[in-house]
Amino acid sequence: MRHTAARPIILLLLGALLILTACSTPASPAPPDTPVSPPPPGEAGDETGGAAGSLPAGPTAAELAALITAGIETENWIAAGEAELRRFYTWEEGTALDDAVFYMAATNIQADELTVLALPDKDAALAALPALEGRLAAQKKNFAGYLPEQEFLLENAVCLTKGRYALLVVSAQAEEIREAFEAAAE
Repeated sequence: MRHTAARPIILLLLGALLILTACSTPASPAPPDTPVSPPPPGEAGDETGGAAGSLPAGPTAAELAALITAGIETENWIAAGEAELRRFYTWEEGTALDDAVFYMAATNIQADELTVLALPDKDAALAALPALEGRLAAQKKNFAGYLPEQEFLLENAVCLTKGRYALLVVSAQAEEIREAFEAAAE
């Protein structure tokens, strides 16, 4: 009779363990050619390109991200959505993103990250740079004294603009991605 009373408790604990295990399974990584939706119209250029009427020439942020990560190890990256882009980046009022992609490490013990922004013009790209630098500074603070190899990646991160594009990359291959960005961005 004692075993019968313990049986519901064991089943309850097993059920709770299954639920917790299912909730903690990381999402499978998306390939670096999956775009993140840009902010809604009014806060960014809409699908017609906002006031200009059409997007400036050149690749989209997703196309540029795919170009610059060709041959780069990205299996541990996941595509982050618009909510994460808004959560982790602080945009100045009036920032007009035409397009954006944001990839982050699949686990919170890795600092790997790739953000590619397509903006209306060079001035808008330069104006968006403080948001990228702010994100990098926040990550450096988050990882300070925590994981030395991740701190190293953050210290060697690349944050720059070229033309109407802006880039933040934290990766062991940051330099290769920077070179590809400089070659591909218009």
